[in-house]
Amino acid sequence: MARGKVIQWNGQTGFLSDQNDSARVFFGDRNLRGLSSSDIRVGLELEFDRGQSERGPRANNIRPIGASIGNASGNQNSGNPSRREEPQSRVDIRSESPATWILPHVTQALIRGVRLEDRHPGIQLDRLSLPGDQKLQLIALNQFARTTGDRNCFSEVANRRSKLLQTVSPNETWTQKSSGPLTLHLSRSNALENAGLALHPVYGFAYLPGSGLKGMARAIAETELGLGQKQIIEIFGSDVDNRKSEDQRAGNVCFHDAWPVAWPKIFVDIVNNHHPDYYEGKDAPGDWESPNPVYFLAIESLTAFRFFLSARRRDTPIELLHEAAKCLRTALTEAGAGAKTAAGYGWFQPNETDSQPLLTRSVSCKMDLTLDSPAFLARAERTHEGCELRSASLRGQLRSWWRTLHAGCLSVDDLRSLEAALWGDTKAGGAIRFSIEPTSKPEIEEYKHPSQRESGVRYLAYGMDDGATDSKQVRMIMRPGMTWDLTVRIRGT
Repeated sequence: MARGKVIQWNGQTGFLSDQNDSARVFFGDRNLRGLSSSDIRVGLELEFDRGQSERGPRANNIRPIGASIGNASGNQNSGNPSRREEPQSRVDIRSESPATWILPHVTQALIRGVRLEDRHPGIQLDRLSLPGDQKLQLIALNQFARTTGDRNCFSEVANRRSKLLQTVSPNETWTQKSSGPLTLHLSRSNALENAGLALHPVYGFAYLPGSGLKGMARAIAETELGLGQKQIIEIFGSDVDNRKSEDQRAGNVCFHDAWPVAWPKIFVDIVNNHHPDYYEGKDAPGDWESPNPVYFLAIESLTAFRFFLSARRRDTPIELLHEAAKCLRTALTEAGAGAKTAAGYGWFQPNETDSQPLLTRSVSCKMDLTLDSPAFLARAERTHEGCELRSASLRGQLRSWWRTLHAGCLSVDDLRSLEAALWGDTKAGGAIRFSIEPTSKPEIEEYKHPSQRESGVRYLAYGMDDGATDSKQVRMIMRPGMTWDLTVRIRGT
Protein backbone atom coordinates (compact mmCIF):
# COMPACT_ATOMS: atom_id res chain seq x y z
CA MET A 1 0.00 0.00 0.00
CA ALA A 2 1.25 3.49 -0.86
CA ARG A 3 0.06 7.00 -0.20
CA GLY A 4 0.39 10.02 -2.46
CA LYS A 5 -0.96 13.38 -3.55
CA VAL A 6 -2.67 14.16 -6.87
CA ILE A 7 -0.40 16.49 -8.89
CA GLN A 8 -2.18 16.34 -12.26
CA TRP A 9 -5.71 15.45 -13.37
CA ASN A 10 -7.62 16.05 -16.63
CA GLY A 11 -10.86 14.28 -15.77
CA GLN A 12 -9.71 10.88 -17.08
CA THR A 13 -6.03 10.37 -16.29
CA GLY A 14 -3.45 11.98 -14.07
CA PHE A 15 -0.41 11.52 -11.85
CA LEU A 16 0.17 10.96 -8.15
CA SER A 17 3.32 11.92 -6.24
CA ASP A 18 4.34 8.95 -4.08
CA GLN A 19 5.19 10.19 -0.58
CA ASN A 20 7.91 7.54 -0.20
CA ASP A 21 10.16 8.50 -3.13
CA SER A 22 8.34 11.47 -4.82
CA ALA A 23 7.92 9.38 -7.98
CA ARG A 24 5.31 10.38 -10.55
CA VAL A 25 2.77 7.52 -10.61
CA PHE A 26 0.25 7.36 -13.45
CA PHE A 27 -3.41 6.55 -12.75
CA GLY A 28 -6.72 6.52 -14.63
CA ASP A 29 -10.37 6.75 -13.70
CA ARG A 30 -10.88 3.03 -14.31
CA ASN A 31 -8.82 2.24 -11.19
CA LEU A 32 -10.80 4.47 -8.82
CA ARG A 33 -12.42 2.63 -5.91
CA GLY A 34 -15.19 4.40 -4.00
CA LEU A 35 -14.42 7.59 -5.90
CA SER A 36 -15.65 9.21 -9.10
CA SER A 37 -13.71 11.34 -11.58
CA SER A 38 -15.33 14.50 -10.21
CA ASP A 39 -13.99 13.73 -6.70
CA ILE A 40 -10.38 13.90 -7.89
CA ARG A 41 -8.60 17.25 -7.63
CA VAL A 42 -5.01 18.43 -7.49
CA GLY A 43 -3.69 18.25 -3.92
CA LEU A 44 -6.00 15.40 -2.79
CA GLU A 45 -4.23 12.68 -0.77
CA LEU A 46 -5.12 9.09 -1.63
CA GLU A 47 -4.07 5.53 -0.96
CA PHE A 48 -3.21 3.15 -3.79
CA ASP A 49 -1.44 -0.04 -4.74
CA ARG A 50 1.67 0.77 -6.73
CA GLY A 51 2.45 -1.31 -9.76
CA GLN A 52 4.66 -1.10 -12.82
CA SER A 53 3.85 -0.82 -16.54
CA GLU A 54 5.96 -0.45 -19.67
CA ARG A 55 5.82 3.33 -19.34
CA GLY A 56 6.62 3.54 -15.63
CA PRO A 57 4.92 3.41 -12.21
CA ARG A 58 1.17 2.91 -12.25
CA ALA A 59 -1.41 3.14 -9.44
CA ASN A 60 -4.12 0.53 -8.93
CA ASN A 61 -7.08 0.48 -6.54
CA ILE A 62 -6.98 4.22 -5.85
CA ARG A 63 -9.14 4.89 -2.78
CA PRO A 64 -9.71 7.38 0.04
CA ILE A 65 -7.24 7.23 2.90
CA GLY A 66 -8.26 4.62 5.43
CA ALA A 67 -10.71 2.82 3.12
CA SER A 68 -10.17 -0.87 2.44
CA ILE A 69 -10.33 -2.19 -1.09
CA GLY A 70 -13.49 -4.10 -0.28
CA ASN A 71 -15.26 -1.09 1.14
CA ALA A 72 -14.02 1.18 -1.63
CA SER A 73 -15.26 -1.13 -4.33
CA GLY A 74 -18.66 -1.52 -2.75
CA ASN A 75 -18.46 -5.32 -2.24
CA GLN A 76 -18.98 -5.32 1.52
CA ASN A 77 -21.32 -8.32 1.42
CA SER A 78 -19.03 -10.69 -0.46
CA GLY A 79 -18.58 -12.80 2.70
CA ASN A 80 -22.32 -13.46 3.01
CA PRO A 81 -23.53 -15.49 0.00
CA SER A 82 -27.13 -15.18 1.11
CA ARG A 83 -27.13 -11.43 0.47
CA ARG A 84 -27.11 -10.03 -3.04
CA GLU A 85 -24.03 -7.90 -3.82
CA GLU A 86 -24.65 -4.30 -4.61
CA PRO A 87 -23.28 -3.15 -7.97
CA GLN A 88 -20.09 -1.15 -7.72
CA SER A 89 -21.65 1.87 -9.43
CA ARG A 90 -24.25 2.25 -6.61
CA VAL A 91 -21.52 3.67 -4.37
CA ASP A 92 -20.96 6.87 -6.36
CA ILE A 93 -24.34 7.55 -7.99
CA ARG A 94 -24.51 11.09 -6.64
CA SER A 95 -20.80 11.94 -6.83
CA GLU A 96 -19.97 11.44 -10.52
CA SER A 97 -20.39 15.15 -11.24
CA PRO A 98 -21.52 18.35 -9.54
CA ALA A 99 -24.65 17.86 -11.66
CA THR A 100 -26.41 14.54 -12.03
CA TRP A 101 -28.79 12.82 -14.40
CA ILE A 102 -32.48 13.27 -13.66
CA LEU A 103 -33.06 9.53 -13.74
CA PRO A 104 -34.07 6.87 -11.23
CA HIS A 105 -31.13 5.54 -9.22
CA VAL A 106 -31.61 2.07 -10.67
CA THR A 107 -31.35 3.48 -14.20
CA GLN A 108 -28.23 5.45 -13.26
CA ALA A 109 -26.66 2.31 -11.83
CA LEU A 110 -27.38 0.41 -15.06
CA ILE A 111 -25.77 3.17 -17.13
CA ARG A 112 -22.68 3.34 -14.95
CA GLY A 113 -22.38 -0.41 -15.20
CA VAL A 114 -21.48 0.02 -18.89
CA ARG A 115 -17.93 1.20 -19.63
CA LEU A 116 -17.58 4.50 -21.46
CA GLU A 117 -15.78 2.69 -24.28
CA ASP A 118 -18.79 0.41 -24.79
CA ARG A 119 -21.51 3.08 -24.80
CA HIS A 120 -23.22 4.30 -27.97
CA PRO A 121 -21.44 7.55 -29.01
CA GLY A 122 -24.63 9.39 -29.93
CA ILE A 123 -26.39 8.47 -26.69
CA GLN A 124 -23.33 9.45 -24.65
CA LEU A 125 -23.11 12.87 -26.32
CA ASP A 126 -26.79 13.78 -26.59
CA ARG A 127 -28.36 12.01 -23.61
CA LEU A 128 -25.67 11.37 -20.99
CA SER A 129 -23.55 14.54 -21.20
CA LEU A 130 -24.18 16.91 -18.31
CA PRO A 131 -24.20 20.65 -19.11
CA GLY A 132 -22.25 23.26 -17.19
CA ASP A 133 -19.27 25.58 -17.57
CA GLN A 134 -16.36 24.84 -19.89
CA LYS A 135 -14.54 22.77 -17.25
CA LEU A 136 -17.53 20.44 -16.98
CA GLN A 137 -17.92 20.47 -20.76
CA LEU A 138 -14.31 19.35 -21.13
CA ILE A 139 -15.00 16.36 -18.88
CA ALA A 140 -18.15 15.49 -20.86
CA LEU A 141 -16.37 15.75 -24.23
CA ASN A 142 -13.43 13.67 -23.02
CA GLN A 143 -15.88 11.01 -21.93
CA PHE A 144 -17.51 11.04 -25.36
CA ALA A 145 -14.12 10.82 -27.12
CA ARG A 146 -13.45 7.59 -25.25
CA THR A 147 -16.43 5.81 -26.84
CA THR A 148 -15.15 3.48 -29.53
CA GLY A 149 -18.23 2.07 -31.23
CA ASP A 150 -18.50 -1.35 -32.84
CA ARG A 151 -15.83 -1.44 -35.54
CA ASN A 152 -16.75 -4.88 -36.83
CA CYS A 153 -20.39 -3.94 -37.21
CA PHE A 154 -19.41 -0.73 -38.99
CA SER A 155 -17.21 -2.58 -41.50
CA GLU A 156 -19.99 -5.01 -42.34
CA VAL A 157 -22.64 -2.30 -42.71
CA ALA A 158 -20.33 -0.05 -44.77
CA ASN A 159 -19.53 -2.88 -47.18
CA ARG A 160 -23.20 -3.76 -47.61
CA ARG A 161 -24.07 -0.09 -48.23
CA SER A 162 -21.29 0.29 -50.80
CA LYS A 163 -22.45 -2.78 -52.73
CA LEU A 164 -26.04 -1.54 -52.67
CA LEU A 165 -25.13 1.94 -53.95
CA GLN A 166 -23.07 0.44 -56.76
CA THR A 167 -26.27 -1.09 -58.16
CA VAL A 168 -27.62 2.44 -58.80
CA SER A 169 -26.69 3.44 -62.33
CA PRO A 170 -25.31 5.78 -63.48
CA ASN A 171 -23.19 6.83 -60.52
CA GLU A 172 -19.85 8.35 -59.62
CA THR A 173 -17.88 7.49 -56.49
CA TRP A 174 -14.45 8.35 -55.11
CA THR A 175 -12.49 8.49 -51.83
CA GLN A 176 -10.88 11.62 -50.45
CA LYS A 177 -8.85 12.35 -47.29
CA SER A 178 -9.17 15.40 -45.09
CA SER A 179 -5.98 17.46 -44.94
CA GLY A 180 -6.82 18.99 -41.56
CA PRO A 181 -9.21 18.44 -38.67
CA LEU A 182 -12.91 18.46 -39.47
CA THR A 183 -15.80 19.79 -37.39
CA LEU A 184 -19.44 20.33 -38.33
CA HIS A 185 -22.92 20.84 -36.87
CA LEU A 186 -21.57 22.98 -34.00
CA SER A 187 -24.96 24.70 -33.77
CA ARG A 188 -26.90 21.42 -33.57
CA SER A 189 -29.28 21.22 -30.60
CA ASN A 190 -27.35 19.75 -27.71
CA ALA A 191 -27.01 20.09 -23.96
CA LEU A 192 -23.42 21.32 -24.46
CA GLU A 193 -22.16 24.52 -26.10
CA ASN A 194 -20.73 24.25 -29.63
CA ALA A 195 -20.24 20.52 -29.16
CA GLY A 196 -22.25 19.02 -31.99
CA LEU A 197 -21.16 16.50 -34.59
CA ALA A 198 -23.10 14.77 -37.34
CA LEU A 199 -23.37 11.28 -35.81
CA HIS A 200 -25.16 8.39 -37.46
CA PRO A 201 -28.40 7.88 -35.48
CA VAL A 202 -28.09 4.07 -35.45
CA TYR A 203 -24.36 3.30 -35.33
CA GLY A 204 -22.95 6.52 -33.85
CA PHE A 205 -19.99 7.25 -36.17
CA ALA A 206 -19.29 10.74 -37.58
CA TYR A 207 -20.21 11.29 -41.24
CA LEU A 208 -20.91 14.08 -43.77
CA PRO A 209 -24.64 14.50 -44.54
CA GLY A 210 -25.56 14.53 -48.22
CA SER A 211 -27.66 17.68 -47.80
CA GLY A 212 -24.60 19.61 -46.66
CA LEU A 213 -22.49 18.25 -49.51
CA LYS A 214 -25.13 19.30 -52.02
CA GLY A 215 -25.31 22.79 -50.53
CA MET A 216 -21.56 23.42 -50.63
CA ALA A 217 -21.32 22.02 -54.18
CA ARG A 218 -24.11 24.34 -55.34
CA ALA A 219 -22.51 27.34 -53.64
CA ILE A 220 -19.18 26.73 -55.37
CA ALA A 221 -20.96 26.25 -58.72
CA GLU A 222 -22.80 29.56 -58.39
CA THR A 223 -20.03 31.73 -56.95
CA GLU A 224 -16.78 30.29 -58.27
CA LEU A 225 -17.10 27.95 -61.24
CA GLY A 226 -19.50 30.15 -63.19
CA LEU A 227 -22.03 27.50 -64.20
CA GLY A 228 -25.09 28.81 -66.01
CA GLN A 229 -28.41 29.02 -64.20
CA LYS A 230 -30.00 26.41 -66.46
CA GLN A 231 -27.22 23.91 -65.79
CA ILE A 232 -27.35 24.58 -62.04
CA ILE A 233 -31.09 23.85 -61.96
CA GLU A 234 -30.57 20.69 -64.03
CA ILE A 235 -28.03 19.41 -61.48
CA PHE A 236 -29.26 20.75 -58.14
CA GLY A 237 -32.90 21.67 -58.73
CA SER A 238 -34.80 24.94 -58.28
CA ASP A 239 -33.77 27.63 -55.85
CA VAL A 240 -35.51 27.22 -52.50
CA ASP A 241 -36.37 30.94 -52.57
CA ASN A 242 -38.54 30.38 -55.61
CA ARG A 243 -42.00 29.90 -54.09
CA LYS A 244 -43.94 29.31 -57.32
CA SER A 245 -45.04 25.69 -57.20
CA GLU A 246 -45.19 25.39 -60.98
CA ASP A 247 -41.50 26.35 -61.24
CA GLN A 248 -40.25 23.94 -58.57
CA ARG A 249 -38.31 20.92 -59.73
CA ALA A 250 -35.82 18.45 -58.28
CA GLY A 251 -32.26 18.15 -59.50
CA ASN A 252 -31.07 15.25 -61.61
CA VAL A 253 -28.18 14.34 -59.27
CA CYS A 254 -28.56 12.73 -55.84
CA PHE A 255 -25.91 13.53 -53.21
CA HIS A 256 -25.59 10.63 -50.77
CA ASP A 257 -24.13 10.79 -47.27
CA ALA A 258 -20.34 10.46 -47.19
CA TRP A 259 -19.34 7.69 -44.79
CA PRO A 260 -15.79 7.33 -43.45
CA VAL A 261 -13.75 4.45 -44.80
CA ALA A 262 -12.94 3.39 -41.22
CA TRP A 263 -14.38 4.43 -37.88
CA PRO A 264 -13.13 8.02 -37.47
CA LYS A 265 -11.14 9.15 -34.43
CA ILE A 266 -12.65 12.07 -32.49
CA PHE A 267 -10.64 14.42 -30.27
CA VAL A 268 -11.43 17.41 -28.07
CA ASP A 269 -10.28 20.70 -29.61
CA ILE A 270 -10.18 24.20 -28.16
CA VAL A 271 -10.80 27.79 -29.25
CA ASN A 272 -9.22 30.26 -26.86
CA ASN A 273 -10.48 33.81 -27.27
CA HIS A 274 -7.88 36.08 -25.67
CA HIS A 275 -9.73 39.37 -26.33
CA PRO A 276 -13.47 38.92 -25.62
CA ASP A 277 -14.02 42.58 -24.63
CA TYR A 278 -12.35 43.80 -27.82
CA TYR A 279 -14.47 41.64 -30.12
CA GLU A 280 -17.64 42.70 -28.27
CA GLY A 281 -16.77 46.36 -28.86
CA LYS A 282 -16.20 47.18 -25.18
CA ASP A 283 -12.48 47.98 -25.12
CA ALA A 284 -9.22 48.04 -27.06
CA PRO A 285 -7.29 44.73 -27.27
CA GLY A 286 -4.82 44.20 -24.46
CA ASP A 287 -3.07 41.67 -22.26
CA TRP A 288 -5.31 42.56 -19.32
CA GLU A 289 -8.23 40.59 -20.74
CA SER A 290 -8.85 37.05 -19.51
CA PRO A 291 -8.92 34.29 -22.13
CA ASN A 292 -12.22 32.51 -22.68
CA PRO A 293 -11.56 28.88 -23.72
CA VAL A 294 -14.32 26.94 -25.49
CA TYR A 295 -14.01 23.19 -26.06
CA PHE A 296 -15.56 21.37 -29.01
CA LEU A 297 -15.26 18.10 -30.94
CA ALA A 298 -13.33 17.52 -34.16
CA ILE A 299 -12.41 14.61 -36.43
CA GLU A 300 -8.70 13.85 -36.75
CA SER A 301 -6.77 14.87 -39.87
CA LEU A 302 -6.20 12.44 -42.76
CA THR A 303 -9.58 10.76 -42.29
CA ALA A 304 -10.76 9.18 -45.55
CA PHE A 305 -14.40 9.54 -46.65
CA ARG A 306 -16.19 7.77 -49.51
CA PHE A 307 -18.34 10.10 -51.63
CA PHE A 308 -21.15 8.83 -53.84
CA LEU A 309 -23.31 10.62 -56.42
CA SER A 310 -26.02 9.00 -58.48
CA ALA A 311 -28.43 10.04 -61.22
CA ARG A 312 -32.07 10.42 -60.28
CA ARG A 313 -33.18 8.70 -63.50
CA ARG A 314 -31.47 6.34 -65.89
CA ASP A 315 -31.88 8.78 -68.79
CA THR A 316 -29.98 11.55 -66.94
CA PRO A 317 -27.08 12.80 -69.10
CA ILE A 318 -23.80 11.49 -67.69
CA GLU A 319 -22.27 14.94 -68.22
CA LEU A 320 -24.44 16.36 -65.43
CA LEU A 321 -23.14 13.71 -63.05
CA HIS A 322 -19.52 14.49 -63.97
CA GLU A 323 -20.13 18.22 -63.53
CA ALA A 324 -21.72 17.69 -60.11
CA ALA A 325 -18.74 15.58 -59.01
CA LYS A 326 -16.39 18.34 -60.19
CA CYS A 327 -18.32 20.93 -58.17
CA LEU A 328 -18.17 18.81 -55.01
CA ARG A 329 -14.47 17.97 -55.35
CA THR A 330 -13.70 21.64 -55.94
CA ALA A 331 -15.68 22.63 -52.85
CA LEU A 332 -13.91 20.04 -50.71
CA THR A 333 -10.40 21.07 -51.78
CA GLU A 334 -10.88 24.82 -52.21
CA ALA A 335 -13.51 25.82 -49.64
CA GLY A 336 -13.69 23.03 -47.05
CA ALA A 337 -16.60 21.24 -45.40
CA GLY A 338 -18.25 22.00 -42.08
CA ALA A 339 -17.34 24.80 -39.69
CA LYS A 340 -14.15 26.84 -39.11
CA THR A 341 -12.98 26.40 -42.71
CA ALA A 342 -11.18 29.77 -42.63
CA ALA A 343 -8.92 28.38 -39.91
CA GLY A 344 -8.04 25.28 -41.95
CA TYR A 345 -10.75 22.88 -40.75
CA GLY A 346 -12.60 20.69 -43.23
CA TRP A 347 -10.24 20.97 -46.21
CA PHE A 348 -9.60 17.86 -48.27
CA GLN A 349 -6.62 16.69 -50.27
CA PRO A 350 -7.19 16.76 -54.05
CA ASN A 351 -7.26 13.42 -55.82
CA GLU A 352 -4.18 12.60 -57.91
CA THR A 353 -6.35 12.13 -61.00
CA ASP A 354 -7.94 15.58 -60.66
CA SER A 355 -6.45 18.71 -62.10
CA GLN A 356 -6.33 21.49 -59.52
CA PRO A 357 -9.46 23.63 -60.04
CA LEU A 358 -8.96 27.35 -60.53
CA LEU A 359 -11.42 29.49 -58.62
CA THR A 360 -12.24 32.79 -60.28
CA ARG A 361 -12.56 34.84 -57.08
CA SER A 362 -9.62 33.45 -55.11
CA VAL A 363 -5.87 34.00 -55.11
CA SER A 364 -3.62 31.26 -53.73
CA CYS A 365 -0.13 31.48 -52.31
CA LYS A 366 1.91 28.40 -51.42
CA MET A 367 5.09 28.29 -49.38
CA ASP A 368 7.34 25.88 -47.50
CA LEU A 369 7.79 26.12 -43.72
CA THR A 370 10.72 24.70 -41.74
CA LEU A 371 10.95 24.61 -37.95
CA ASP A 372 14.25 26.16 -36.84
CA SER A 373 13.91 25.88 -33.04
CA PRO A 374 12.10 23.59 -30.57
CA ALA A 375 8.39 24.40 -30.37
CA PHE A 376 5.71 23.83 -27.71
CA LEU A 377 2.92 22.74 -30.07
CA ALA A 378 0.99 20.23 -27.95
CA ARG A 379 -2.69 20.83 -27.35
CA ALA A 380 -4.21 21.45 -23.92
CA GLU A 381 -3.83 17.78 -22.93
CA ARG A 382 -0.07 17.97 -23.77
CA THR A 383 0.15 14.51 -25.27
CA HIS A 384 2.60 13.14 -27.81
CA GLU A 385 -0.15 12.78 -30.40
CA GLY A 386 -1.33 16.37 -29.92
CA CYS A 387 2.08 17.94 -30.57
CA GLU A 388 1.48 19.38 -34.04
CA LEU A 389 1.39 22.73 -35.82
CA ARG A 390 -2.27 23.57 -36.38
CA SER A 391 -3.44 25.94 -39.08
CA ALA A 392 -5.79 27.60 -36.59
CA SER A 393 -2.88 28.39 -34.24
CA LEU A 394 -0.72 29.76 -37.04
CA ARG A 395 -3.59 31.84 -38.36
CA GLY A 396 -4.30 33.19 -34.88
CA GLN A 397 -0.68 34.25 -34.41
CA LEU A 398 -0.61 36.08 -37.75
CA ARG A 399 -3.94 37.73 -36.97
CA SER A 400 -2.53 38.97 -33.64
CA TRP A 401 0.61 40.26 -35.38
CA TRP A 402 -1.50 42.03 -38.01
CA ARG A 403 -3.50 43.70 -35.23
CA THR A 404 -0.31 44.79 -33.49
CA LEU A 405 1.05 46.42 -36.66
CA HIS A 406 -2.15 48.41 -37.27
CA ALA A 407 -3.14 49.25 -33.68
CA GLY A 408 -1.26 52.56 -33.61
CA CYS A 409 -2.57 53.73 -37.00
CA LEU A 410 -6.33 53.15 -36.70
CA SER A 411 -9.07 53.85 -34.22
CA VAL A 412 -10.43 50.89 -32.28
CA ASP A 413 -13.64 50.84 -34.34
CA ASP A 414 -11.77 51.00 -37.66
CA LEU A 415 -9.31 48.37 -36.47
CA ARG A 416 -12.13 46.01 -35.52
CA SER A 417 -13.98 46.60 -38.81
CA LEU A 418 -10.95 46.03 -41.02
CA GLU A 419 -9.86 43.01 -38.99
CA ALA A 420 -13.32 41.45 -39.41
CA ALA A 421 -13.18 41.97 -43.19
CA LEU A 422 -9.78 40.29 -43.49
CA TRP A 423 -9.92 37.64 -40.76
CA GLY A 424 -13.65 37.23 -40.11
CA ASP A 425 -15.90 37.56 -37.06
CA THR A 426 -19.08 35.98 -35.69
CA LYS A 427 -21.19 37.56 -38.45
CA ALA A 428 -19.23 36.67 -41.60
CA GLY A 429 -16.18 34.75 -42.74
CA GLY A 430 -12.98 36.57 -43.57
CA ALA A 431 -11.00 36.82 -46.78
CA ILE A 432 -7.93 34.88 -45.58
CA ARG A 433 -7.94 31.09 -45.35
CA PHE A 434 -5.17 28.77 -44.18
CA SER A 435 -4.33 25.16 -44.91
CA ILE A 436 -1.19 23.41 -43.70
CA GLU A 437 0.03 19.87 -44.37
CA PRO A 438 3.13 18.17 -42.92
CA THR A 439 5.75 16.99 -45.41
CA SER A 440 8.05 15.18 -42.97
CA LYS A 441 7.76 13.07 -39.84
CA PRO A 442 7.99 15.07 -36.59
CA GLU A 443 10.36 14.24 -33.75
CA ILE A 444 8.56 14.69 -30.42
CA GLU A 445 10.14 14.53 -26.98
CA GLU A 446 9.41 15.55 -23.39
CA TYR A 447 10.66 19.00 -22.48
CA LYS A 448 13.36 19.07 -19.78
CA HIS A 449 13.13 22.30 -17.82
CA PRO A 450 16.57 23.79 -16.94
CA SER A 451 17.54 22.99 -13.35
CA GLN A 452 20.41 25.46 -12.98
CA ARG A 453 19.23 28.37 -10.89
CA GLU A 454 21.69 30.79 -12.45
CA SER A 455 20.99 29.63 -15.98
CA GLY A 456 19.79 32.29 -18.42
CA VAL A 457 17.90 29.56 -20.23
CA ARG A 458 15.91 28.87 -17.08
CA TYR A 459 14.98 32.54 -16.88
CA LEU A 460 13.89 32.63 -20.54
CA ALA A 461 11.89 29.42 -20.05
CA TYR A 462 10.07 30.70 -16.96
CA GLY A 463 6.69 30.61 -18.71
CA MET A 464 7.09 26.90 -19.39
CA ASP A 465 7.67 26.06 -15.71
CA ASP A 466 4.56 24.92 -13.82
CA GLY A 467 5.98 25.56 -10.36
CA ALA A 468 7.41 23.18 -7.81
CA THR A 469 9.00 19.91 -8.86
CA ASP A 470 6.25 17.74 -7.39
CA SER A 471 3.51 19.55 -9.32
CA LYS A 472 5.23 20.08 -12.65
CA GLN A 473 3.22 18.90 -15.62
CA VAL A 474 4.70 17.15 -18.60
CA ARG A 475 5.22 19.31 -21.69
CA MET A 476 6.02 17.99 -25.15
CA ILE A 477 8.17 19.76 -27.75
CA MET A 478 8.75 19.25 -31.45
CA ARG A 479 12.40 19.19 -32.45
CA PRO A 480 13.75 21.43 -35.26
CA GLY A 481 13.75 20.23 -38.86
CA MET A 482 10.03 19.58 -39.29
CA THR A 483 8.61 20.85 -42.62
CA TRP A 484 5.13 21.78 -43.87
CA ASP A 485 3.36 22.99 -47.01
CA LEU A 486 1.35 26.13 -46.24
CA THR A 487 -1.41 27.33 -48.57
CA VAL A 488 -2.96 30.76 -48.07
CA ARG A 489 -6.07 31.62 -50.08
CA ILE A 490 -7.52 35.11 -50.33
CA ARG A 491 -11.06 35.38 -51.61
CA GLY A 492 -13.45 38.24 -52.23
CA THR A 493 -15.72 39.37 -49.39
